[in-house]
Amino acid sequence: MLKVLLVDDDIPARAKLRTLIDWERQGFVLCGEAENGIAAIKLLAGVEPDIIVTDMNMPVMDGVAFIAYVAHHYPGVKMIALSGYDDFEYVRNSLKSGVVDYMLKHRLNADNMLALLTQTRNGIYREKAELGERVMHELHREMGRKVAVSSFVKRLSTGMIGDRGEIVREALALQIKLDTKNIVVVMAEIDGFSQMQDTYSASELAVLAQTFIDIAIQSMECVGSTIMEQLDNGSFVMLVSLGHVHSELYTYNQLSEAIGSIRQSAARQLNLTACFSVSRKCPDIADISQYCSEAERALADKFYDGKNMVFWHGTVKPRKKAAVFSLSALDERELNRRIRAFDDEGTADYIEALFNKMLEEKDSFKSIQLVSADLINLLHRVAREFGIFIEELYKSDDIPYNQPQKFETIIDIRHWLLDVYASLFAKLKRCPSGRNKSPYGLKAVQYVRQHFRRNISLHDAAVALGINASYLSRLFKDEYCLGFVEYLNKVRVEEAKALIDRAELRVKDIYKEVGFNNYTYFFRVFKDLTGMTPLEYKNRTMSSI
Repeated sequence: MLKVLLVDDDIPARAKLRTLIDWERQGFVLCGEAENGIAAIKLLAGVEPDIIVTDMNMPVMDGVAFIAYVAHHYPGVKMIALSGYDDFEYVRNSLKSGVVDYMLKHRLNADNMLALLTQTRNGIYREKAELGERVMHELHREMGRKVAVSSFVKRLSTGMIGDRGEIVREALALQIKLDTKNIVVVMAEIDGFSQMQDTYSASELAVLAQTFIDIAIQSMECVGSTIMEQLDNGSFVMLVSLGHVHSELYTYNQLSEAIGSIRQSAARQLNLTACFSVSRKCPDIADISQYCSEAERALADKFYDGKNMVFWHGTVKPRKKAAVFSLSALDERELNRRIRAFDDEGTADYIEALFNKMLEEKDSFKSIQLVSADLINLLHRVAREFGIFIEELYKSDDIPYNQPQKFETIIDIRHWLLDVYASLFAKLKRCPSGRNKSPYGLKAVQYVRQHFRRNISLHDAAVALGINASYLSRLFKDEYCLGFVEYLNKVRVEEAKALIDRAELRVKDIYKEVGFNNYTYFFRVFKDLTGMTPLEYKNRTMSSI
């Protein structure tokens, strides 16, 4: 029996297909169902269908993109396309090889479906009889050619091939349509690709990247012959051959329209944005690596100007080579004053102003990192003073000081810091208000922070503060919503995590440094508070570096 996969986002439509004919009696078996192209791709390797019946209009990945993916990666699978839209020209122009036929949903009945399936089955058996070792050899050879083309483009763009004759010979051998003069380099970078890596699998990202490449090459057809390769993660290089010389204005008008088409299609089909940069016209293929570098430098302005931008040669202003600096003492004092006055709006305005100034001056990434680190340090000092645990301020388990390095723009870093400071003020104003914490409560927190490495107790803290231990216990629970020992253990585990992050001591030696009497108790408390053992936390930290 031939295996059939159904793909349609409409549940009633899938139910109708499922019961339309007696599948097994007719020599078919339904091997799976999916609600869109991406979901279907996840099933392909496991269910190995012979035939796919797919809707054209679906969310996430529509039928056109899905059919293109299947035709490229599973050329032996046959496709039957269904649509509720009476637009033959659009569909016929969009569908690629692998589609047996196309049918409108309102014309779909048992007889028509069986006729399509029978036609498809006959074609499969006929192809299987014709296919053999020759076809498999051709497929493998094509795969090898794609790898070779990818390597050629990457070496060409980085200057590893600089001899004009060698470039021409290799391009001819690989059957690449690439002019030797009048070439424009276009660099592209998908916005938020690093965050996508935390959400999507490698295969899903590969599909997304290939679809983006297909969209770009198709959009660039109006400008000239284009080859495009993925360089690193979400970045790509396009080499656009302009053919006979056009005027500068005409060329860049064409490029502007093509890039606009890519952006529009990527937003509609893939729900993503990207930044692009365009080099000057390269007069000789031997110098192409210089123009790739030019486009790459222009694309770096994304950090300052934001996402979903296009950078043209000659419009990017050079960045100042300013000295690296950090948060000034005056800035720190003013921020400290506003925080302790519980002025959340004033604090946010001050941080906004700091970043706006750095953005206007296009300060170095190192300076922005140092200012961010100083703002994190200030935040942590205030949190500790008011008995707030640092991990409660962050939405992820990542090391706070590493976070700014993961953002693509200075605007993203600013938003992240403002969110963390908003979390601080929310904690300060909650259960009970930070401004209403008693002097004894604040002194008790200070005592714990200063002496947690010693074998201290509630009684020791009460004696040091000159108050009754029972009174201090009630006060602590009322103001910090934790018992004294709970708070002490959280402080010790917090410090243990910091020591593990710095990798200065062996895990089994850390418990002594943070005030625990034995490793077993430390192990149990650490796991209770973090959800992982000290060693598991260490491995997670090392893998994130």
